[in-house]
Amino acid sequence: MRAIEWVVSLLFWTQLLIAAVLYASVALAPKVNTLLVLSADSQSLKSQLVDLEHQVTDMKKVTEALEHDPRVLEELARLNLDVTRPGEESIPVGSELMLQNEMTRARTLPQEFERAWYVSVVETFARNQRLRNALLFAAAVLVLISFTFFHASQASQFRSGVESVRDGASWLTDRYRRIDREH
Repeated sequence: MRAIEWVVSLLFWTQLLIAAVLYASVALAPKVNTLLVLSADSQSLKSQLVDLEHQVTDMKKVTEALEHDPRVLEELARLNLDVTRPGEESIPVGSELMLQNEMTRARTLPQEFERAWYVSVVETFARNQRLRNALLFAAAVLVLISFTFFHASQASQFRSGVESVRDGASWLTDRYRRIDREH
């Protein structure tokens, strides 16, 4: 009798644990989804911040060169006004063949971060109302089954049910064993 009580108690608590997990997945999914979205936005903004800091550093270098290096001013004037020095020859080339530096090169778009495998699962639990309702219904059914059939006070009835199933199974096996012996 003690083993049956232990099995009934184990079934009771296992079903309650499963019901709690189902309920928690429904209750916490929207909050976890919001956290994941905000985390992804934070990573994207950090990446943009780093890119902007690099641009600021580059601009400071250019500003310093423009303020203190006369050769840079001379070269900029030559490029903008398309002027050559005596004895130099200018060869026009297409823009795709021109050298580009960090300042003139087009900036890349912020990188997209790879989503974790569980993000789509959390989104589904957070947004799919039919799934959420089904999980809540399943949790409620498990709680009802636990308190109706697997409560400690039901151990004797559970034992008699198990014995009935065992007796029925042995009756079937005995019947077919007798038929096999007769043939």
